[in-house]
Amino acid sequence: MKEQFYSRYHKIGRNVKTLRLKHKWTQLQLANKCDIDWEQIDRIENARQDYLLSTLLKVRVIFHIDVITVMTEDL
Repeated sequence: MKEQFYSRYHKIGRNVKTLRLKHKWTQLQLANKCDIDWEQIDRIENARQDYLLSTLLKVRVIFHIDVITVMTEDL
């Protein structure tokens, strides 16, 4: 079960990083747009720890993308 969650977090992190790089933003720029700490972006992108769904929702609003897409698809 733990591996399943890690795999999901890893996929979300890759997708967030891919979207961020497509926009040519730094982690700090994305964090400022989401009104969160840049370290939260770093933790998401590197699947280092669990994060709140509210943080993911802020990120998805900035990219105008459905949260299910971020969680399940390879972007």
